[in-house]
Amino acid sequence: MRRNLVSTVNHYTVACEMLRHSDLIAVLPRDLCDRVGDTGELVCVRAPLDAPARVISLFWHQRNETVPAHTWLREQLVEMFGDAASSAGTSGVTAI
Repeated sequence: MRRNLVSTVNHYTVACEMLRHSDLIAVLPRDLCDRVGDTGELVCVRAPLDAPARVISLFWHQRNETVPAHTWLREQLVEMFGDAASSAGTSGVTAI
């Protein structure tokens, strides 16, 4: 089997749209496949390879460390992606 890279995209939803309108295939996170596969337009199967755990990292400037709105947003992101990461068996969220 030989890899033929046709395109790279900045967001998974763009990849899904490309798949809907072509005969291409993609390797995407399982949780995304579970969501988009429900529409019946795309078929999701397990890739025949081991993928590394997905790591989501947060970075912010030191001056925003104590800004209440910034703190709230970081907490929301950790709550959203930390739960998804732990249930998917990945290494989770790293806040730096």
